[in-house]
Amino acid sequence: MGTTFLPQFEGRLPQDLPPDALARVAEAVRTGTFQPGTAKRGQYELVFEERDRIRFRARTLLTAIGIGLNDVTLERLHDGGITYLVSFYRWFYYCLVITLVGLAVPFGMLVGRIMGPVLGLRPAFGGGGPWTTFLLAAVLVFGLFWPFILTAMHKPMARGFLEQLVRGACAGDCQRGCHRG
Repeated sequence: MGTTFLPQFEGRLPQDLPPDALARVAEAVRTGTFQPGTAKRGQYELVFEERDRIRFRARTLLTAIGIGLNDVTLERLHDGGITYLVSFYRWFYYCLVITLVGLAVPFGMLVGRIMGPVLGLRPAFGGGGPWTTFLLAAVLVFGLFWPFILTAMHKPMARGFLEQLVRGACAGDCQRGCHRG
């Protein structure tokens, strides 16, 4: 699916999950126990649940920017395996906004260096020669790639967290069920 720099990925969970794994994950999402830790960073809502397919998404911005499991679909295949499709656009947009805010200062400095002499102004940071202008331009150009680089680096981590959380939901539910019987 897609390229390395798009905020989405898909995969397949290991075959050793129980037959009712999707129901266990859905229950963990419903009860708020899918992601351990603070409640503010682990709020998911179940969008839909069918026997062989569930979809859930991050309810709050803190959850969306935490791990980045913004929208997750799990589906049981005919061979018993489970596939997943994850998108994390809210996480990506958060990184993009933070990057653009961070680039506002070098952008302002570059505009001042270029437009100052044209307008007959002398900016306070006008010294440094052409290398300073080149450096500011390089920071801006490479800075615009930063959210995409973060996206590529984030995918393996988010994939690992999803697989760990699904295993935890299955194991946790089994442990609770085993104690009842």
